[in-house]
Amino acid sequence: MANLNILGIAAAALLTLFAPSVARADLEACGGLWLFGEQDCKFVPTETCTTSCEPVAMEESCAARLSIDCDTSCTATAEAGCTETCQTDCSTDCDVQQASATPPNSMGLCVSSCQQECNTTCDGVGAHGECRSTCAQNCGEKCDRAKCRDDDDDVECTPKCETSCQGSCWARASSECQISCQAEQYTVCKTELVDRCHEECEQTGGAIFCSGQFMNATDVQACADEIEAEFSIHVEVMLKAEGRRRRCPRLQPRQLLGGPHRTGPGRPAAHARRPRREPPPPPRLKQPPFGRTVGHAWRPRRLRQQICCQQTC
Repeated sequence: MANLNILGIAAAALLTLFAPSVARADLEACGGLWLFGEQDCKFVPTETCTTSCEPVAMEESCAARLSIDCDTSCTATAEAGCTETCQTDCSTDCDVQQASATPPNSMGLCVSSCQQECNTTCDGVGAHGECRSTCAQNCGEKCDRAKCRDDDDDVECTPKCETSCQGSCWARASSECQISCQAEQYTVCKTELVDRCHEECEQTGGAIFCSGQFMNATDVQACADEIEAEFSIHVEVMLKAEGRRRRCPRLQPRQLLGGPHRTGPGRPAAHARRPRREPPPPPRLKQPPFGRTVGHAWRPRRLRQQICCQQTC
């Protein structure tokens, strides 16, 4: 169990305008999702994993995947009028919070402003969850590309607001296109990720879910490690052990034949041209090995291991 928050439906409800600090990361190993703040994240084992692979649990991962596909057609940039208005509003609110114990950072300012626009944009949309997921992912990506940071709390408000407004206005300009573009592909994406989720649950032993949302991880353990590295939060992962092939002991030809004096196929190469001669009689055992009769065929221990392994006995 771990505490982590996905920038999405639940996160949007918790974000307030100009939140002072937002922990975030673009986790490539988890499917490129933007993660913020605090919420439940856990590894769900196979026993209960497959029942969690519902279409609604694929919205965040689909938003991360489809945003890349739609980027080529959604090329709008920030409008001058938006950045000017944004910087005026941002500076006023930032100045008030800058003297507090938790001054805002540019990433928090950018995402919070962008999320307010998402609230307005998605309120009248039928597929509300999909719209919010798309808009939230777009906010994270554009704020990051605008070079917003989450470690510039002590920087003056003017440069922070310039950076954050560049990101939030860029996200606003491209959000309508992203929402429209992704809406056409969500059904297919959800179907594919549901199948992917079932496959991961059955083959690896489980999957990571955050706030009920499936993490489309390229590697489950790598995703958990990345979460821990970025947020210092541990997600316990219990993967299925991979089957190992049984390896038989490798014996030299002389061991397989019972001694260096044997002749015929398999003899050591050094003996290939020696004159043929009969092998000496085996030494007479004074007492047979424990548990065997005198007439029982007995072989050296390593030879018996080799034969047993090959016959999977």
